[in-house]
Parts: sequence; C-alpha cells; structure tokens
Amino acid sequence: MFWSLPADRAELRAAMENMMFDPSAVTDGMIEGRWDLLAQDGYAEYFGDMFAPPRQRYLDSGVVTDAELRRCRIKKSRWSTARTITPARRN
Repeated sequence: MFWSLPADRAELRAAMENMMFDPSAVTDGMIEGRWDLLAQDGYAEYFGDMFAPPRQRYLDSGVVTDAELRRCRIKKSRWSTARTITPARRN
C-alpha cells in the first residue's frame, strides 16, 4: 500500500496510521489535507513516477552499514533529547 496511490480516504488513513508510532495521531484534518494534495491534477502520475519499480532500490538506499554507523557521533548536548525519543514499533 505504501508504494501506490491510495484509492480513497480509508486507504490513505490506513497507510498513514501504519507509518505512525501512535496511529491515533492521524487526524481527520491530516487526511483531508493529504487527500486534497493527492487529488491535484497530475499528482497521480507524479506519485507513480516517484515510486516507480524496482522499488527495492528505495529501501536499499536507506540502509546504513555497520561501518557507517560506527562513524556517527552523538554530541553530548543532543543525547538527552535522543533518550526521550520513543523507538518505533516493529510490525
């Protein structure tokens, strides 16, 4: 569902709720605002082009290797904020 344009508001809500840690954070206003964007002339074609197959490439481009991760440094000033971020749930 993530890679295709939702057919209706119910599909849009399901997709947005699936991306949120707290699905109840998706409001009717968010759905209407996003739906208005999706309904604009030419947006369906744009969306299709943006997520054109092969889709695995999008996932692969976001992979951080162990070596890259080891090079990351957290500044002490940001650590207190990082500790307060709730980890994403895994489906």
